[in-house]
Amino acid sequence: MSFEKIVNHVTEKIYEREPFLLERFGEQGKEKCREDNHHHMKHLETAYELNQSAFSLIMPYGLMAF
Repeated sequence: MSFEKIVNHVTEKIYEREPFLLERFGEQGKEKCREDNHHHMKHLETAYELNQSAFSLIMPYGLMAF
């Protein structure tokens, strides 16, 4: 699954579980959430590629839900 699909899925789930976020922050807040999640995924990818033990244990299990 691509980063974009993961980020979009995670963002949608966040807003499904916390509907007040859309009321409070609007579509601009949702887009910012999407950007933040993309940044986090890139950070995890870099850490994983560098074979850092903490991330190499987390990353495969974190993606299993998708």
